[in-house]
Amino acid sequence: MVKTSDSTKVCLCFLLNHPFYLDRKYSFFDIGTNHSYEDEQLTKESCIMAAGKCYLPAVKKLLELSERYREKLNFGISISGISLELFSKYAPDLLTLLKKLYSTGNAEFTGGTYYRSYASLFSHDEFMQQVEKHRKTINDFFDCFPAALINTELISGCRKSQASDNIFLNSNEHIFIDIDASYSGFPLFLENTISYLMKKKEICFTTPEAASFKLQGFITIKPDGIFTGQEPDFISDANCFNSLQKSALNMIYRMENDIKKIPDSSLIHVWRKLQSSEIIRQMSFRGNNGGDDRKYSTFFPTPYDAYVVYTNVANDLREKIKKA
Repeated sequence: MVKTSDSTKVCLCFLLNHPFYLDRKYSFFDIGTNHSYEDEQLTKESCIMAAGKCYLPAVKKLLELSERYREKLNFGISISGISLELFSKYAPDLLTLLKKLYSTGNAEFTGGTYYRSYASLFSHDEFMQQVEKHRKTINDFFDCFPAALINTELISGCRKSQASDNIFLNSNEHIFIDIDASYSGFPLFLENTISYLMKKKEICFTTPEAASFKLQGFITIKPDGIFTGQEPDFISDANCFNSLQKSALNMIYRMENDIKKIPDSSLIHVWRKLQSSEIIRQMSFRGNNGGDDRKYSTFFPTPYDAYVVYTNVANDLREKIKKA
């Protein structure tokens, strides 16, 4: 497709992210005695179910559209390191299909935080370490290094559109659309959306790497791992989180200096998994007020229940750090 000066360049980025689940029964009385925090059975069952109902059909549809439109269609795929861990254990067919999709040349894997965390708002060093870990992991799985970074929940200098929480308008010529592929109606939505946009002569598709040179919300990553362009704002906006979430995040990031003095990578891995945005979102009140923020990512009865379990787990981890 010929890109003219008056064309609108659309950058689609598809999010494939699956959470792990904390043990809902982890209580105050487990602190100091039980160091197993996850409900591994629930995580396994939910991952297998989501892969079959959502992720596999979504990637198959992307592959079909890529073969149909060839070089006219370009897009990004955002997938966390934690999700790759889960998919390699419980949905290996999905990884095989993602590799096939990447081989078409239409898809580009984006960089991000390995644990899909809010580290950029709390610790610059931790953020950079997670991005580097994610960068190496993408290369391990797909034999490529991300060229553009998309931060968790699109934390950046972008301006949010009034029309949608997922559409960011950065200039008159570029539109970046972040789409969650984790719902069952996604393939039909994708078919209709791409087919509609392909009929618009004034629209052309671009990759996150190409868009990163124009959009403020992206960071370009050079092959040597050095960041260029505008870095994220590392100052937290208090309006981003409710009181439970802020308490939980402050609790976990206060452990950073102490836990990084311990030469135990498995302990640091556990600490970082507790930074996951999906875990923090389980404390959101939006799902109880008609929103869909918690539509699938939590099995806790209320945000308070999620917070209590989280603080119990965090307190046990803190005790482990003291004894290490």
